[in-house]
Amino acid sequence: MLVGVREDEAREWIVASLRTALPGVEIRSTDDAATGEGSCAGRVDVLLSDPAGRDDAGTRPGGDEGDCSGAFVIVLADPGAVGQLVGPSGRPADDFLLKPVRSEELVMR
Repeated sequence: MLVGVREDEAREWIVASLRTALPGVEIRSTDDAATGEGSCAGRVDVLLSDPAGRDDAGTRPGGDEGDCSGAFVIVLADPGAVGQLVGPSGRPADDFLLKPVRSEELVMR
């Protein structure tokens, strides 16, 4: 599992919650799954990510998910932000969690 969340405190909380609940699962993290060079190296079955943002030119960052392309993508979204429900490469998310995320819901997904 790869956790690609920009905010340090949120990323650390998510990783700690997942490691406690899923002790046999390899959990890696990066501050940006869309652009983190090598972040998708190796097999990634689940990608938990911030919504794909847009840069100053209005284009999406990244574009090539590497080995993340076949991952199940769960996007962390702000309430009412339906337009944000896309993964790092711009493809639609498979699932989403609304912020603030509860630990129980995070682990269940």
